[in-house]
Amino acid sequence: MIRATVWCDGSDEARHPEIPQIYPGGIARYTAGYLREDATLDVRVSAFQDAAYGLGDDLLQATDVLVVYSHFFNDKLPQDRLDAVCLRVREEGMGLVLLHSALWMNLTRQLVGPCGYAAYREIGERERVWAVLPDHPIAQGIPASFEFQHSEMYQEPAGFPRPDDVIFLSWYEGGEASRAGVTWTRGKGRIFYFSPGHAMYDVMQSANYHQVVRNGVRWAAREA
Repeated sequence: MIRATVWCDGSDEARHPEIPQIYPGGIARYTAGYLREDATLDVRVSAFQDAAYGLGDDLLQATDVLVVYSHFFNDKLPQDRLDAVCLRVREEGMGLVLLHSALWMNLTRQLVGPCGYAAYREIGERERVWAVLPDHPIAQGIPASFEFQHSEMYQEPAGFPRPDDVIFLSWYEGGEASRAGVTWTRGKGRIFYFSPGHAMYDVMQSANYHQVVRNGVRWAAREA
């Protein structure tokens, strides 16, 4: 059984009270719900507002893969919690799945390096995701391409270190394209980043999105 913890900073829900109507229970509980559809995953939820910012030592020791959704509080996780998570990843092999704007989080910068994209645009345009490494475990059960009707655009060049693998590419209705699903290895730990997921749109309701994240958790746990 893979022990997964879904951690969310809760900042989107705090600023936009309509989000729990899109994602019942909020983003973290919604994410945990579709992860639990995989019987091999034992899933819990934690939050920035919890004790030890939801990342206490006991919780981290009981976590095989940490799934992170963060936005407006991206720079607010204190250094001792950053160090604790990085130790679990680098030295003890805990997996990490980063969703959407978690790319800009201080945790990501400390583990992966400077990260970001050249530009972004929030007009609810169509995004088509292509599986360009279809044999990768994270792409299993995913069609060659799938779409989100309303999404946020991220534009290349991406300002992140060269990935180990580029699994997904995204094309946007305005003509831009970007690397959308990439992996890194840091020490003993595996890291997967998936760029779609703007909270004000229904991107994360997609069955294909759910499958990608479930696959990412299994891969980060070295079970795939």
